[in-house]
Amino acid sequence: MRWRALQAEVHPDRFAAEGAAAQRIAMQWAVRVNEAYRRLKDPIKRAAYLCELNGAAIEPRTTLRCPRAF
Repeated sequence: MRWRALQAEVHPDRFAAEGAAAQRIAMQWAVRVNEAYRRLKDPIKRAAYLCELNGAAIEPRTTLRCPRAF
């Protein structure tokens, strides 16, 4: 699974010897990887993200119809 590989690559524990600044940056990347995983794992959030990528931003909780261009 790509998520696990990315998480292992950026995990803050891998940067323990490089100091607090490197660990802080690694933590930021780890959070981003987790957020992306959660977003892509959920079908509604994934659909909203794909719409956003194609220039049709929607709010899944309030938008009831897909844009015609979609």
